[in-house]
Amino acid sequence: MLITALTACDLLSSDVDGVRLIGDLKERVDSNWEPYRFDEIIQRSAGLLMCRHLDLMEFRKRNLDALRTAVKRAPLAERARAAELAVEARLLGEVASTLSMTASEINEKLAFRSPEGLVMSLLLLQKIPPNTETLPSLLERVARGFVQTDPISPSGSLDTPSAKGS
Repeated sequence: MLITALTACDLLSSDVDGVRLIGDLKERVDSNWEPYRFDEIIQRSAGLLMCRHLDLMEFRKRNLDALRTAVKRAPLAERARAAELAVEARLLGEVASTLSMTASEINEKLAFRSPEGLVMSLLLLQKIPPNTETLPSLLERVARGFVQTDPISPSGSLDTPSAKGS
């Protein structure tokens, strides 16, 4: 065992193999995130997605393997973003069946031009391909295309001054 350890030390200090071996070791350490490294991302993303009653530690425990896989598959410079995308996708999967706001509340906040805009944005959120875009940036992009000043009435028509006066 001592001979093996000495050989390993010699290889690490070698000008030829040392840099590569140290790089490989660093890559392995960087790609195998400890569970606590996901906690801040989970907490921040849960707040953005309004997952008020989520047990963050239980969520991390259930999803740790998938989150680590997303990090391992990403290039070194993109690992934090890959972790955020994976967390958001998993959280969205959990909240998809129970939204924290009614459609009326969402429409009131985002003021869509039509009911289709609201429905399309919710459907898009379910179909975000992994590692493409963060949820906040997608929502901003969707909102820019559908936001207006006149809210949708419960009947689905626009509440405009001219429509109200008729």
